[in-house]
Amino acid sequence: MKKEKLREKVKSDIAWALKTVISSLGNAADMKAVKAELVPSVLTAAEWTGWSGKARDILKEDTNFGNLPDKIDTYIVRDQPISFHEKTLNIFKAEKDFFDRVQTLQEYIGNKTRSPKPTTSGKCSSIFLNFIRSYSIVNEFVISSALLIAR
Repeated sequence: MKKEKLREKVKSDIAWALKTVISSLGNAADMKAVKAELVPSVLTAAEWTGWSGKARDILKEDTNFGNLPDKIDTYIVRDQPISFHEKTLNIFKAEKDFFDRVQTLQEYIGNKTRSPKPTTSGKCSSIFLNFIRSYSIVNEFVISSALLIAR
């Protein structure tokens, strides 16, 4: 494919570009690796800024992409689609930071295009319930958990 045609294809079909780049990198890549493949040979640095935002949305929403279980920022192309609920649960489990987990759960519950599954919400909520049930000192995690559960 000629460079100009490739450039237009990458800009117009972001999912295709992501599948191609991730697959070519051993089916595991983070956004830094994707950028290294595309900038400056295919996209300019200015084009990357807008493109990468759309790409992150696709990686989050598209059922053909998943994450490595132990590295949340490393993406893979799946052979079989993953449900939004399973993908969210995997991201939630892989998060190490308490407040990143809170954000993932809030995004999941607040998603307007897909209604939350009680089982997925329950699995995530149980982590926060454990903070409330097993605290010895009231700290920001216990208070945040209580506020989140009360919501």
